Amino acid sequence: MWFVYCTAGMLAGFAGLLQASMIWQANPRDFQGFELDVIAAVVLGGASIFGGRGSVLGTVLGVFMLVMVKNSLILMKVDTTWQRVVVGLIIIIATAITAWRDRKKLG
Repeated sequence: MWFVYCTAGMLAGFAGLLQASMIWQANPRDFQGFELDVIAAVVLGGASIFGGRGSVLGTVLGVFMLVMVKNSLILMKVDTTWQRVVVGLIIIIATAITAWRDRKKLG
């Protein structure tokens, strides 16, 4: 388990270095407010909020699907507030489907 945490920390540090090198400065608040998008992408990719399930490929696919949804909303000129509502609804629906799937497996 420690290997996973070390790898995640290393990749986060590498992402921070890439971000800092692209804008020539490091600001710890650059991605503030993206927490909801990250959770939505992971849940949409098939990971369970309740733990124990998920894959990197599923998370990558979840990110692509979320980016497509958000870009579509931007092209339709939907307000940013309503875009956040749609992302929240995606989290609720994906979590409900995961809970239903888990309950169906157990019962």
